[in-house]
Amino acid sequence: MAEPEPAILHMALPVADLDAARAFYVEALGCAVGRTEPNRMDVNFFGHHLVLHCLPAEALRPIPGVVAAGDPAPVRHFGAVLSPAGFAATVARLQAAAVRFVVAPHLARAGTPGEQLITLVEDGCGNVVEFKGMDAAAVFAR
Repeated sequence: MAEPEPAILHMALPVADLDAARAFYVEALGCAVGRTEPNRMDVNFFGHHLVLHCLPAEALRPIPGVVAAGDPAPVRHFGAVLSPAGFAATVARLQAAAVRFVVAPHLARAGTPGEQLITLVEDGCGNVVEFKGMDAAAVFAR
């Protein structure tokens, strides 16, 4: 079976507050803003189409947790796989913006095909965002 063609991921998420979403995605991360409406905002999240809908009740629902690579993590999260240099630059931006880290930046799965730098942060409006730093060719390595 042939691999699907590369595509831009489209993802819609609830947020508790659009101003808080703008502070995180635009100001802290540097994402460009696309279309906006009174209750939603599109952002270019590392080349992907993220639509943030202001739905406070949905965004603030408790998120169940799991343990992944030895770290407790919320099961509902998303993020970006970056180069190690991109990861370091993103972590520096997040630290400068005083973003709350759910999982501090560290090396996970050391010595395995899935070795990666990893961190999880709160976006300040109900979601958790994960960043990984690794060679893109290793993402699906076994």
